[in-house]
Amino acid sequence: MPFVQMQEGRIHYLGGFVSGGLNLLFIHGAGGRADQWKDQVKAVAASVAVDLPGHGRSEGTAYHRISHYADFIRRFIQVLGLKTVEVVPVGHSMGGAVALQLALDAPGAFAALGLVSTGARLRVWPETIERFSRGEHDFGFIEAAYHQEAPPVLVQEARRQWSQTPPEVIAADLQACDRFDVMERLGEIKLPVLVTCGTGDRLTPVKYSRYLAENLPDAVLRLVEKSGHMLMLEAPAQLNRILLDFKVGIIS
Repeated sequence: MPFVQMQEGRIHYLGGFVSGGLNLLFIHGAGGRADQWKDQVKAVAASVAVDLPGHGRSEGTAYHRISHYADFIRRFIQVLGLKTVEVVPVGHSMGGAVALQLALDAPGAFAALGLVSTGARLRVWPETIERFSRGEHDFGFIEAAYHQEAPPVLVQEARRQWSQTPPEVIAADLQACDRFDVMERLGEIKLPVLVTCGTGDRLTPVKYSRYLAENLPDAVLRLVEKSGHMLMLEAPAQLNRILLDFKVGIIS
């Protein structure tokens, strides 16, 4: 179980990377953890999923701004001994915002981007932030993250993990999401970008992904039927194929 030491403390990640090759770096969403990407890490060679500070098995505290998470990811890449040109940040929801911020902060530095169930602007229901800020868990929010036909066992496991995540961590993440808005800057990102979303996503609806695909200069859109917001857990096989095809396309 690999860890690296950073200024935040011990940081946990899954998978393995290849110096000199092309590596996918999976970034989870608000209140998430690296093991939500476990199927992708198994399926895609040279890929890593990281627990952000204060999440999963990582030490440190959650941040209230996407830019702070982007700075953390840049430092994490350096600690692994990789160059940014060897990395494709693939972010889910809040992690997608982090990926977009990385590309805007360092134009041309990365090989490509992967955006999963995310948007150029991420507004959060005010009552949800307020509830978590009071130290309460909002299970309605996590249930809304899954397709209405998702297997009950997936939703039950999500509720279990959600209950183990401190509410203040989720509140910080949601505040970071709510402040995020790069709708007017998408044209600055000249990298190849994969945009993918479930057609039943109720938190970041398909229109968010269509906006990304239409306003990013070099983007491809892939939709997955009968999947909700948690694409990597609800439709892992489909997402794996999409990611592998995208990675092969970048290399070729």
